[in-house]
Amino acid sequence: MAYFRRFYPDYRKVHPTMFAAADLAESLDEKLTDSGLPRGDLHHVLCAVAIALKHDELLHFCIASVKYHDLPTESMYEVLLQSHLFLGFPAMIEALRIAHQVCPLPQDVSDDKQSESGDHRKSGEELCSQIYREHYSSLVKFTDRLHPALTDWMIEHGYGRVLSRVPLSPQRREIAILSILMITGYERQLMSHVRGFSNLGGEPNIVWDIFDIITLFIDQEQREQRTEILRQVV
Repeated sequence: MAYFRRFYPDYRKVHPTMFAAADLAESLDEKLTDSGLPRGDLHHVLCAVAIALKHDELLHFCIASVKYHDLPTESMYEVLLQSHLFLGFPAMIEALRIAHQVCPLPQDVSDDKQSESGDHRKSGEELCSQIYREHYSSLVKFTDRLHPALTDWMIEHGYGRVLSRVPLSPQRREIAILSILMITGYERQLMSHVRGFSNLGGEPNIVWDIFDIITLFIDQEQREQRTEILRQVV
């Protein structure tokens, strides 16, 4: 459990569920220690995985580690907030409940700077076109065919109101998104977001570093299926 002790040596004292995470630590130890991801991104991956798997012990550990190492609390909260786009509001709300218990936001944090701009459509179009590039117009036509409301929700809410928020860059948001999609296995979505990550300047080795962590949480059949998907686009 070198990783747990190095990142959070007194984790057992912080929250009762940290004790339950001890068994998990042994299986995670080598992969996490050798990961090529920066510490902040690694914890974002684990937070995203924990939400997708409804793994409360892992989520407690990730959030407590953010607090212990003085990593940006707002960035971690952004990973939790954006999870509703891929996992739904119940998953997000439960994750935020745990975060509030372990590492509440400072009282002086305000969301005014996020809501006062108002032009979510413009920011959403800019970010979505940056991510999808030449495929942007065909994406909009496709979502319009599925349902006209979907395009508005995707652009204004998903890319404008949520993914354009300031505390976390688009590229680092995609790291958490890829983590969720590698767990859930939605093939087209995963391929699209791998391409989007690349369009934002993300390196191929980072995608494989993320997947290296994900393999700890999926079975052999899922590993082979995800590997085949990634090889098509990475």
